[in-house]
This record gives sequence, C-alpha cells and structure tokens, in this order.
Amino acid sequence: MKQTTNIVTILLILFSITLSVAQTIKVKKGKVLYNKQEVAMVVKPYRNHFVFSNLQGDKQFKLQLESISQNENNIYQYLILTNAEETITTEIPYEILITSLKTERIIAYLLAKKYKLINEKGIDKEALKVFFAKERESLSTKYTAIVAKETAQENTRQ
Repeated sequence: MKQTTNIVTILLILFSITLSVAQTIKVKKGKVLYNKQEVAMVVKPYRNHFVFSNLQGDKQFKLQLESISQNENNIYQYLILTNAEETITTEIPYEILITSLKTERIIAYLLAKKYKLINEKGIDKEALKVFFAKERESLSTKYTAIVAKETAQENTRQ
C-alpha cells in the first residue's frame, strides 16, 4: 500500500512539473496566444488560407493548406508558405503535433514548436528569414508523383 502511495505521489509531482513548464499555444478570436499572452494575429480570408501578422497588423507571411489524394485512404497534406513580400514560397509537411479541432491552432503549434517561427515575443523575423532561405523539396511535385504512380498501379491491377 505504501509503495502504491509513493508511486502516485511521484506521478502527481511529475505531472505538475510538466504542466508548469509546458508552453501552451492557442488561437482565440484571431489572436495567437503563447502562454496566454497575445503574440500574433491569424486571419482566415477563405477556406484553407491563413494570413499571419504581428500584433500591429503587419503581414508576416501567408499560408495555404493543400492536399492531394488518390482515394479516401491516401491523402497527402502540406502547407505552402509565402513571405510577406510574396517573393519566396516554400512547402512543408502538414504535421499534426497537437490534438485540436481548429486548423489554425494545429498550424500555429507546428510553426512554433517545430519551425520556431512563433515564440513568446511574437513572430520571429530572424527565424522567418532563415526559414525562407532554406531550400526544400517541392512536396506538391513529390505527392503528385506518388499519387500518379499509385493510380497507375491500381489501374494495371484492374
């Protein structure tokens, strides 16, 4: 009995430590909140399109969620990011790192945690420069080729 109590106590302590150092990212009413502090704004002008800006309303980048599918089982999703000047475009995989029904929150979390584009001070302009300077493979080309190959294979089987 004493051992069970000790294990429960240790688990509660670990859980409370995890909660105290965990950084939360939420999106409420068009504002990106980082640890309950407003750090950026996100606007969804139309379906699957997002514009991220600083708190002053200056556009930092825009983002488009795209998907290519062969059937309901094989869906490839990726994000197309364009810089504020709309001169540089890059593609990154759409990865769901957090459970949420809000696409904006999933994207904000991905950009903050994996790519470090959003932090407690807002949208990091230096990180954006480095992000857009990096060469990446074209996911649209890659996924289109995969779907075309899978469709061709499926057609030869029939």
